[in-house]
Amino acid sequence: EQHHLDQMMPMSLEAVHYFSEAGRLAFADRAQYVADPDFVTAPGLGKLFGRTLARQIAQILADVPDVLELGAGTGKLACDVLRELAALEQLPRRYKILETSADLRARQHDLLRRELPQLVDRIEWLDAFPEALEACVIANEVLDAMPVHVIETTEGGIEERGVASIDGRFRWANRPAAGNVLA
Repeated sequence: EQHHLDQMMPMSLEAVHYFSEAGRLAFADRAQYVADPDFVTAPGLGKLFGRTLARQIAQILADVPDVLELGAGTGKLACDVLRELAALEQLPRRYKILETSADLRARQHDLLRRELPQLVDRIEWLDAFPEALEACVIANEVLDAMPVHVIETTEGGIEERGVASIDGRFRWANRPAAGNVLA
C-alpha cells in the first residue's frame, strides 16, 4: 500500500495516525530484542517518582475508589505506586491498568506478582477504556503520544497549526481549520 506523505497536511489526523501506527508497528516488541540504555522514563530511574506520585494519589483516593494507569509500560510505576500506597495505608479498591501490548502486559503481570503478591488481587487489566469510570487516572509517557489539534485564532479565522519541513528545517505551518476542529 502506498502512502503519499507529501500530500498529507502536517499534523493532520491522517498524518498523525499514519506515523503513530508506523511507530507502533516498528517499536511494538523492541523491548524483547533491543536494550536501549538511552531511553529511560522517570520510573526507571528509581522509586522517588512513584512514591511522590503515590502521595498525591492518596489524597485523591479520599474522593474516588480506584486508580487507572494508561500504558503501564514495564509495570515499574504501578509497583512503586502500590507499594507506597500500601505503606500509607491508602490502597485503592482496584488498580486498573489499560495496556494494549501483550508483551508489556505479560511483563507487568510478572513484575507485580513477584514484587507485590499480596496486592495482585486488587490489580485488574483492561483491554479498552471503560464506558464509566470513577478513578484517579495516571498516564506517564502517554499523553505526549496522543494526537491533538493545535489551533490559532487569527484575523482570517481559526487556523490549525502543524509542523512542516520548510527549507530543510521543521517549522510551524498554519492552514485553515476544517472538519472536527471547527465543531
